[in-house]
Amino acid sequence: MERTEIVSLFKNTPADGTEITVCGWAKNIRDSKNIGFIALSDGGCFKTLQVVLEAGKLANYDEVPPSPANDAPGRRGQSAYGG
Repeated sequence: MERTEIVSLFKNTPADGTEITVCGWAKNIRDSKNIGFIALSDGGCFKTLQVVLEAGKLANYDEVPPSPANDAPGRRGQSAYGG
């Protein structure tokens, strides 16, 4: 599948249900028990793409680590910085 740049998604939003491929890095990851959010950036613009993760729809939801800045007691996963 062809990579879609994030800036192009803000210029021309695809229809609901359209499958796309984006590449980049997670600037922030927030989560709760059943839903999570990733702020994804590819360096093409200042805005980030919000990726929504649902535990009921994503088989490896528990493998998505939280951001080190959000890694407080009681949160899933381990901090990459030893926390």
